[in-house]
This record gives sequence, C-alpha cells and structure tokens, in this order.
Amino acid sequence: MSNLSGIFAVGKGNNLFSLRYNDQVYEEPDDHELTKHLKQWQDPEYLEEFFENHRDDLRSGFFGNKTFLDFIRLTGREAVDLTRKINEAANTKSIDQLNVLFRPLDNRETERPNYQLLKAKGNHYKSWLRLYGIRTRDDVYFITGGAIKLNYRMDDREHLALEIKRMENARKELSKYVREDNFYAFFELII
Repeated sequence: MSNLSGIFAVGKGNNLFSLRYNDQVYEEPDDHELTKHLKQWQDPEYLEEFFENHRDDLRSGFFGNKTFLDFIRLTGREAVDLTRKINEAANTKSIDQLNVLFRPLDNRETERPNYQLLKAKGNHYKSWLRLYGIRTRDDVYFITGGAIKLNYRMDDREHLALEIKRMENARKELSKYVREDNFYAFFELII
C-alpha cells in the first residue's frame, strides 16, 4: 500500500482500527492517527499554535466570545471525553456505540455505501474536534485522521482538505486490498 504503513486495532471489539501513514510524524512506534490526534488535542503548546494560526476562524462569532485559553481548555476536555467514548465503543462486541459515534461525513447522506466516509465529533454542541474514518458494509471502522474544524466547509481550509484527500486515498487503498469476506486474513498479513 502506497502511503499506508500500518493498521492498528483499537480496543478489544475487533471492529475499530486506526491507520498509520509513512508521511506522518508519530511520537511513539505504536502510535497511529487516533493516538496522534488525541495527544495533540491535549497538548497546550500544539493547541496554542493551531489557534493562533486560525485566529480569524475563532473570531467569526460562531463559537461565541471565548478567549484563547477557553479554546485550549475546552479542546482538552473534549479530547478526554472523545477518548472515553472511543474506548467504550472499541471495547465492546456490539457495534451500536460505533454506529452512534461515527456519522456520515455528509450530513445529507441517507444511503450507507460500502467504504462510507465518516466523522466523529466531540460532545460539546458546537464541538470543533473531528475524527475522520471509513466504515465498510460489515461495520469495520478505520480511523483515517482527525482535525480541528472551525469553519463550515472542509474544502475551505488546507488542513481539512488534506483530511478529505486522506479519506479518499484510504478508501481506494482499502477497497483494493480488503474484501468484506477476507479483511481479517488481510489484517494478519500486514501487522
């Protein structure tokens, strides 16, 4: 697989996996997209730099009258809550929690295609945290990345457009190599 360097199981439920890419920097050898983003969203230095670089989005008024410190604190709390929700969903045999946590990327989507693009949000009403992923028809979920989304459209910001590209590329790669009936055999080969 071109840029994909690994698929990591998340939890013990056997339905949630997180991807690792060759072109990304990870703190630890066993880190992947889920662990990378959850760590970043709890790192005050990372958040301060991110929010400074996206100051205009913060001032749009959509999120109310919050200070930089408010955004950093809320993001850290949201990341902790999202981590808890992911862990609960990943450690159960039932896929019900994953189906609730991950929603179609396009809010208008009503059908459920194979390799569906997905998003998971934090708990807060206007949460800006997003995990992105793909779901197969047989309810196998792959986390492809994550981002802080401070605006309406994903294609309006470079870091969000990159997440769309990553999801599309992962969907192509996974659909080439992973068939619904042999995913687990494929998984054993690459780990």
